[in-house]
Amino acid sequence: MDLFIGLDLGTSAVKVGLFDEAGQLLCLVRRGYRPYAPHPGWAEQEPVEWWEATRAALREVLTGADADQIAAVGLSGQTPGHVLIAADGRSLGRAIVWSDRRAVAEAAWLAEHVTPQQARAWTGYPFITGATQPPARLLWLKKHRPDDWNRCTAIVQPKDFIALQLTGCIATDVNSGFCLLHPETEHYHADYLALLGVEPEKMPPALSPTDAVGPVTPGAAALTGLPVGTPVVIGTIDAWCDIVGCGGVEPGCAVDVAGTSEVVALVTDRPVEGDGVFSSPLVGGRHWIGGPMQMGGAALEWLARGFYGGESDFVQMEAEASAVAPGAEGLLFLLYLRGGASAGLGQRRPGSPRRADRPSHPCSLRPRRLRRGGLCCEGRTGALPNRRRNASRGTARLWRGCALCLLEPDQGRRHRAACAADGRLRRGLSGRGDPGSRRHRRLRRIERRGRCHDASSGHVRAASRSHYHL
Repeated sequence: MDLFIGLDLGTSAVKVGLFDEAGQLLCLVRRGYRPYAPHPGWAEQEPVEWWEATRAALREVLTGADADQIAAVGLSGQTPGHVLIAADGRSLGRAIVWSDRRAVAEAAWLAEHVTPQQARAWTGYPFITGATQPPARLLWLKKHRPDDWNRCTAIVQPKDFIALQLTGCIATDVNSGFCLLHPETEHYHADYLALLGVEPEKMPPALSPTDAVGPVTPGAAALTGLPVGTPVVIGTIDAWCDIVGCGGVEPGCAVDVAGTSEVVALVTDRPVEGDGVFSSPLVGGRHWIGGPMQMGGAALEWLARGFYGGESDFVQMEAEASAVAPGAEGLLFLLYLRGGASAGLGQRRPGSPRRADRPSHPCSLRPRRLRRGGLCCEGRTGALPNRRRNASRGTARLWRGCALCLLEPDQGRRHRAACAADGRLRRGLSGRGDPGSRRHRRLRRIERRGRCHDASSGHVRAASRSHYHL
């Protein structure tokens, strides 16, 4: 019987799973590593720590299994990240990971020099000028780490660094190369690279997500326990894998990926553009529309550090949260601890709790984002999702319940209780003061949120503005 290994290089840990031919999970091992934030807005990790955690997880998952039965290893991982690779295959310094927002000046330069038409022609996407996107980060690396830049022979994604360690081969996949290569042509545009000042030879070749990047080398086999010659499949972005793994392969299926970050996606049969969301190729000619949040399940880690002595006891946290009535008596939490990620979301947020004095819905930003994503999709595609899946990477029963409360607003007492709590909040904000007072202005903004329940696409855009930027 053939066995398969799935390896996901996530933000907080690498997860290695052993599966049989039927897709049944036989063993799962998780090994964590630490993030680094030497300056505000920076997010880095050590590639060497990724590899150490991966080696340990692979050795453990193969304990008690017949390694000779391993038919292949498939990869997925966080994206976009940037690892500078030296000629000997080692990493040069820390990697910039997906939540990093340092390249603000470079993003502004790109916005002045690249039109949406050029961006679409070069990469298939009209938006490539954000501070969290690869082009701005490459410009930052060239400017601020010139020695490493000149020494590097390739720039790869985090999971592709693991592929390099396992096989000795440098490659990426067409999805992980977003904003750098065109997913349809699978090539880097020469004019685009010339504008960025990036040498074409530093860009890894792009494969299909189902292609093998190479076989496991004898050196890697000795470190991991994998058989020499085991094919390693390049895979793709973790969220893309989650969407497909949850059955999101048919138009109309919506998926909520609850990981360190949060991704809400609706599968479509064609590219669809919308305000605050983006469209991307998936598999088999399918696309998805949606977008990520910088902070999803990682908000629980933040809560653990601040209120539970640093202990991430998610079972206790969920039990305590479940004992509180919906609405939490008006307690508000702004989920923008790391700024925004999707186009159209978060540009006005500094990513700091100091702005948390602005009103938010009692059920927090995350479920509201689900509703907004669904309504944007309705306005653009003509229909709301007809099937929903949830790809939670941790303890998330309560998390999913909050989302369902807003995705299914006409069902269940939870929604009615949340609405009642929202009404109490509104009454509390109104007070008796001057109609021009700050309290009254807040109330008027909250009341305008009701327009989000309209089905017309014109109202969705207007309501989103008042709904999220109170």
